[in-house]
Amino acid sequence: MPQPPKVFCSHRQVDKPAVEAFARRLREEQGIDAWLDKWEIAPGDDFVQAINQGLDECEVGLVFFSSQPWRGRWFDAEVSTLTLFQVEEGRRLIPVMLDASVSVPPLLKRLARRSVDDFELIVDAILNRSRKPPLGPLISQPQRVTFTLSLRREPAGTVAVEALCDGARVAGQAGLSLSENLTQAFAAFVRGDLKEGEAAQRLTPLVAHDLPTLGDQLGQRLCPGEVGAALATALRAVNTRCTLEVCVASDDAHLLALPWEALRLDGQTLALQPGVSLRRRVLGAPGSVWEAQA
Repeated sequence: MPQPPKVFCSHRQVDKPAVEAFARRLREEQGIDAWLDKWEIAPGDDFVQAINQGLDECEVGLVFFSSQPWRGRWFDAEVSTLTLFQVEEGRRLIPVMLDASVSVPPLLKRLARRSVDDFELIVDAILNRSRKPPLGPLISQPQRVTFTLSLRREPAGTVAVEALCDGARVAGQAGLSLSENLTQAFAAFVRGDLKEGEAAQRLTPLVAHDLPTLGDQLGQRLCPGEVGAALATALRAVNTRCTLEVCVASDDAHLLALPWEALRLDGQTLALQPGVSLRRRVLGAPGSVWEAQA
């Protein structure tokens, strides 16, 4: 069974009531063997021998200071001895302040002091116990999930969409219709084929004067049903530890030229969401990539 730590309580006679109350709490509440002269020295005892034994056996020294004007020679001698033990043997020495207006000896000014009201902190120090919270798991770089919308033209002029999450197929739909005028106009705009003034003339009627409206149309026409549901699931997983890259892949220049940065799902523009990035990839041409990130 472990032995209780021995603590020497050094104080002046004028401070004995407060120190005795503190030492009593150490013994009764914490099971700490607090040494106090009142309890250790009986009438007729050799008090010098008793103090020497108490100092020699203590593992921790508590030195109580107050602003009372009375000094004590025995107190000064005990402080000197406890300071020597702290310097030469590494024993713990804790200055305890009984009131705010206190000065301590120069050799003790380097030590962190505590108020007599900091009972639990002093007990922790005596027992060499730390209240520092444990470290949580180290946060590594966020995981990046890639959600690919692979688009291809069908013979009938419609569009087929295949959704892949980190390369695994999660959804797909064929027979999707998209205005040919819309794709051709945006492709010409991206290539710079439209003359000055022609871009506004051809594009404005198509987007109905509202880019969010176009984003909603893209989401409704090319991310319907299970495709949109799979993409929404991937978006909900975005947090500080997981980012989402939405990749639009196709070998059709008209489809890639659409304003995918405006793509909206459930009323939210994907490219503007934190942790979400958008890129285009030309199928069959590695390295041909355009990116947009919120």
